[in-house]
Amino acid sequence: MKLHIITCDAFRGWFPSADHPYRTFFSRVRPALSFEVHDAVDGVLPAQLIPGDIYLIGGSRRGVYEKEPWIERLLDWIRAAHEQGALLAGICFGHQALCHALGGRVERVPKQWIGVRRSSVVDPQLRSRIAALGEQADAGHLTLLYHHHDQAVRLPPAARVLASSRFCPCEAFALGDTVIGFQGHPEFTVGLLRFLLGQPAADFSESQKSRALAGLDACGATEYLADSFAAAEMILGLAR
Repeated sequence: MKLHIITCDAFRGWFPSADHPYRTFFSRVRPALSFEVHDAVDGVLPAQLIPGDIYLIGGSRRGVYEKEPWIERLLDWIRAAHEQGALLAGICFGHQALCHALGGRVERVPKQWIGVRRSSVVDPQLRSRIAALGEQADAGHLTLLYHHHDQAVRLPPAARVLASSRFCPCEAFALGDTVIGFQGHPEFTVGLLRFLLGQPAADFSESQKSRALAGLDACGATEYLADSFAAAEMILGLAR
């Protein structure tokens, strides 16, 4: 099984390469996992869908509702890939792209979020994945790192919510057994989010930054949040 990383933003100055956070994190989860990278912004999308491979659509600072040619091509590719039964996963923008392409709705909401957020888990399989992390795990809640302004406000037909919060009713969703999306960033480290908070382009208020930093401080010396690994197992579990 191969994980195809579909990048949707270069993030120059943020990461060594656009695929670096995903490759680093998922290699930690499955050291033997192989990867292939596709740059959606440059119009490089998988031309051939391999049964059993997973296609992961990553984050972006753009909105899925923007009329950019590369976004339209990506949405068309998602629809065609889904019709062929491809295994599709999305993180942040990718989560929103899956929702939007397959009949849901994504909007820019009044408040943006950066930092740690906890949501209520309503899906039994996700509960099991979190419970498997150990005795200290809280299977009723999913805690991830976030950096977003847009969110899914209506799911595609037949999709189901996996986790929900007051701030974001669709924290994670699935459609059948071939599509899954997470609004949060399991691939982010605590250190990376601290770095992003300090960037000049981070247009967050001082109160938002203070709340975010307090949440990150509460994580202690943790590199990845524990629940990130449960989210990763849900994504990789598409290839059953």
